[in-house]
Amino acid sequence: MGDASEKPQAEFSGDFEKDVGAHLQDDVLQRIVEVAWGYAEDTEISIDDVDQLNALNIEITGTIEIDGQEHSFHIKDGNNNGTEILSWNEDAAIHREPRDPLTLIPDGNAVSAAVRYERAEDFLETWEKDKAGTGEYGEALSKLPSAQAYDSFFAPGTGAAKSYQDKAAEYEYQIGYESDAFHVRKTLIGGIFKVMPVICENGSELSVANPAEVLADWADLKDTETDTGRAIKSAMSAMVARMADDLVLHPTAEEAGAFRVLGASLARRPAEVALRGLLWSRMISFEPIEGFDPKELPENPIAELFKVFDSEMVGSTKVNPVMEITDLTEQFVSKISRGSSDTVDQAWYDAAARVGYQLVVRSAEHEPAPTESMEM
Repeated sequence: MGDASEKPQAEFSGDFEKDVGAHLQDDVLQRIVEVAWGYAEDTEISIDDVDQLNALNIEITGTIEIDGQEHSFHIKDGNNNGTEILSWNEDAAIHREPRDPLTLIPDGNAVSAAVRYERAEDFLETWEKDKAGTGEYGEALSKLPSAQAYDSFFAPGTGAAKSYQDKAAEYEYQIGYESDAFHVRKTLIGGIFKVMPVICENGSELSVANPAEVLADWADLKDTETDTGRAIKSAMSAMVARMADDLVLHPTAEEAGAFRVLGASLARRPAEVALRGLLWSRMISFEPIEGFDPKELPENPIAELFKVFDSEMVGSTKVNPVMEITDLTEQFVSKISRGSSDTVDQAWYDAAARVGYQLVVRSAEHEPAPTESMEM
């Protein structure tokens, strides 16, 4: 703390100007802050509470006796704004915000990519190891937040924090507050767990269920315009927040039960893909187009190449429609099972028609095709 005359003029408020003569005001403030910083003792001043904001700034409450009259004060002092009177002769107390420690936070693009490419759980594990200093980069990375916090406290306003931020950026991290890291963890965990219809827990029931009806029920569970959809969204939000706090990535019995009451079951992404693949493999069929002329089949470029070298080796250079439909079925199921939409793009119908088949998508009125039960 420097001399009071070197600081900005104090902004007097409350009854300070009435209680303290103008010629004594700077002296009174100087006495208070010198006692608060431990530079002096004064029998007329009592410090009740001190909040060390950083090495150069404090917030204090206490009392001072002036001409036999006791007055209470609430003051900030330091290099930020000099000496500020926050209140005078009021029942004031220091309001302390909960401490929000600095921590490593991964780059936003890396987080988005982890969710998009279904690597959220592994990404979260790597992040926790990096924070603990047990990851690939060891303590060279994990100690950056504490180093920045130290310099921010003991050398505020010097810009020393930038060097730590730059170093963290080399590892695709930034240094931020734990409250922000909490929300990033929620985003990652939200990408791990998926809601599925509760029928997926019963293989025998699933094997005879109409796939169109199961998909329709599934869509209803995710529809936040319905009471059930909103309840599921709320339950998911609460569970994700709990997991982001304790990092125990397993639903509790109570959480799982709450979803089950709503007709839903929790699973990870691979199980979601497997269920969609099973249902859609039963949802489609390919029927021959009556009157289709085999001459209209596309040419097989491989067969054409072989025919150039040996015309007797290849009888026909047309594609094999049965093989084409088998491949098309696999491609379709793989594509739609990894998506979230149940809308069939026109391109699939066109691809089937080129080889003489019509793509038929079952509706809720169709009887389900027999299939083996799927273990989730």
